[in-house]
Amino acid sequence: AVLRRISGEVSDLILIGNVSINKASKRVLLDQVEVELTHKEFHLLELLTLNRGRVISRENIENSFYTYDADISSNVVQVYIHNLRRKLGKNIVRTVQGFGYVMDEQH
Repeated sequence: AVLRRISGEVSDLILIGNVSINKASKRVLLDQVEVELTHKEFHLLELLTLNRGRVISRENIENSFYTYDADISSNVVQVYIHNLRRKLGKNIVRTVQGFGYVMDEQH
């Protein structure tokens, strides 16, 4: 709730293009069809949505995973980004070479 207030989010429902994210129920819909995400995939999606329009470094994303798993491999972020793109569309997250990843305001 604090993160939502800081980022300006007041609702548990976020719409980004044809993707609907319900943070309260942890459900994600693509074109009104539910998409199964792992806990970590949902965490990454939520992190990106809370920071829409801002580039998030790979290191910051990795640090956000430490609460879930202390054994973080070097390519874990790339794997989860790949999974989100495969499940939600290749344009859901944009790579900013040398800086990190960004979810645009409208994808």
